[in-house]
Formats: sequence, structure tokens, C-alpha cells
Amino acid sequence: AALRVPMVTDARRLVQWMLAGGRTPTVKGRLRVRDAAEATAQLSVAEPGLLWDLAVYAGLVEIEGTAVFDADDLDPLDVWASVVEFVVEKETGGAVTGNPALDEELYGLCDVLYRLQTPMPVPLLMEYAQEAGLTDEGELDPQEAIERLAYCGVVEPGRTELALTPQAIWALRELYTGLGIDAPEGADLATVDASELIEGLLSGIPTELAEAEIEEWLRSRSAAEAAAELLGAVTGAPSVARGIAVTIVDRLGPEAERAVRGHLQEAELRPHVIHWLSARGLPAPALTQEEVLWMSVDTLALAISAAEDDPETFAENMAASGPPAHMIDEMWRVDHPDVVQVLELLGRSLHDQNVAKAARKAAFKARSRAIG
Repeated sequence: AALRVPMVTDARRLVQWMLAGGRTPTVKGRLRVRDAAEATAQLSVAEPGLLWDLAVYAGLVEIEGTAVFDADDLDPLDVWASVVEFVVEKETGGAVTGNPALDEELYGLCDVLYRLQTPMPVPLLMEYAQEAGLTDEGELDPQEAIERLAYCGVVEPGRTELALTPQAIWALRELYTGLGIDAPEGADLATVDASELIEGLLSGIPTELAEAEIEEWLRSRSAAEAAAELLGAVTGAPSVARGIAVTIVDRLGPEAERAVRGHLQEAELRPHVIHWLSARGLPAPALTQEEVLWMSVDTLALAISAAEDDPETFAENMAASGPPAHMIDEMWRVDHPDVVQVLELLGRSLHDQNVAKAARKAAFKARSRAIG
């Protein structure tokens, strides 16, 4: 099946065309410009230079000086492993995807797809491309890239998502092994415990894919079981892990009350538990002013990483629904490990210069308090 991949078929056709016509490569083993032009016209192939380089690399043809010989006793699996290695690792200058920057990033993209073991929607491909700087020097046509990679046999053909073919997954595993590294295994987050779920979500998988994993994880257990696992997993954990757990628990209904209420006595979870109970009209103690401040800092701490990646969006969100100025003034008093980072973030992000200045002053007070 691997040798029937369109790109490999065309490479073999090119080799036979070269042999039949008595054509020879350059002294460096490359396809001559004249032969490339004729191959394009006669074989209807778009990138004959790429196909020739692939044929040489994958052992579809043997070269001695400028003499060309047909390869004997091809092992299809060896050939295919070499094809994928060539596509994702070698300098191809945009001939694979139509975009030079994406060609250079193919190893990283395929590695992400291998780890996810889930198709990547096209909008996420574009998000990935932007984050990797692949659109800095020009537009990326995602449909053209997908079609070209499908031609190479690396991804499944399709217009809405990007997914590795089974043979590409096998070849990537061979590549990892050849490089002396363990092949990354993308865990099925729906089957793991709460700690592993949170760790997996923290690994940076795209939002839409994370959403699907969370929904599947919740479907496999009752609301009470989910709440108990999640909150139990983040006792004493950093704020970012706690924030993920609390965000998922916020999806659960009143049937999780007993499990959630069981964490009222834990200082770091108590404000979140009170808020959860109150939001569902369930009996709950009143939040103290100190707890309101602490929960505000804890919630903002979850946004630090995203805010650093996209400060403008964070600033817009804060302008629309952020804490009021009088609350920011008092945040320095909160005994929270991330309070200085949160206040510094507000100080450099808020559009209202008076509120931003107040945040910077509060950050100074928080640092002084920590030292004192």
C-alpha cells in the first residue's frame, strides 16, 4: 500500500522515464533543469525535482557518478519509512506543502498530530501556523497544504481537518526509534484519572480538542465521582492546575453537591466551593472579603500564560469583566503565591492607565509584604 501512495508512484514513474530515455542526473545527483521541464510536460508532475530527490533518498534509484540504475529488491516498508523521513526532515523549500515555512515545520506538526492521535480541525491548523510564525512571510493556504500532504501519503485527504494516515503513524514511529527517542504516546485522556487529565490539558493541546477530551472524560463517570476526583487531585496543587479542575467542576450540576461540599474546609478550594454552591442556589456560607479577593487572584493566575501569549485579548477581557479598581487596590493583602505576578500582569496590560498604575503600586506592596 505504501508504494501506491501518489507521490511514491510518481517518483517511480519519473525513475522509469529517466531510465527509458537514457537521461542522467547532474554530477551532484540532481535532476537537470531540461529534464525537469520535460518531465513536467510529459508525466504531468508538478515537482519533478522533489520527486527525483525523494527517489534517490528512498532508494528507488541507484546512482553511480552520473549513471542511473533501477533499484533491485525494494523493501516496501524501508522505502516508505525513508519517504516519510524525507518529507518531514529534509530541506524541501516549500515543494512539499507549497509553503517554505510549513515545510520546515513539518516534523513539529506531524509530532503534534502523532501525540494528539486526534484529527486537527483546519482552524486549529491555522492557529498552530500563526503561533509557529509560519504566516509571518506570507499567507498559508491550508487546503493546498492538506492536499499536498495527502498526495505524499502523510495525511488523510479532507477539507475540514488534518489527520495522519495509519502508514504515516507507523513511519513516524520508525523515525523516532531511529533517532533514539521514545515514540511519544498520546494518552487517551478519557480513560485516565483526574491528575493525568489535568496534566494532559496543561500540555497545551488546542482548546477544541481539549473540550472533546473533557466531555468524554465526564461521560465516563457520575458528576459526584468527577467532582471528588478533580478536587481531590488539586489539593495543594499550583493555581493553574486548581483552575482547570474548578473550571471542569463548574460544568457539573447539583448532584455533585456532596462531593464539592466536602472540600469546604480546604483554604485554597473553599472560596471556589462557596461560589459553586451559591451559583446553584444551594446552602452555602457567605464569602468573606478576603476570600473574594483570594478567589479573584486565583482565577486571574490561571490566565497568566494565555495573557502573555495574547496581551491585547487579555486587556480587552479585563476591560469588559475584570476586577474593579477598588478590588485591585486591596489585592496586595492576599496571601496567594501568585499575587505579585497577577498584579504585575494587570499593571502592564490594563488600558485604563489609572487602574494600571494602581495595580503596579499594589504589586510593589505585595513584594514588600513578602520580603517583610
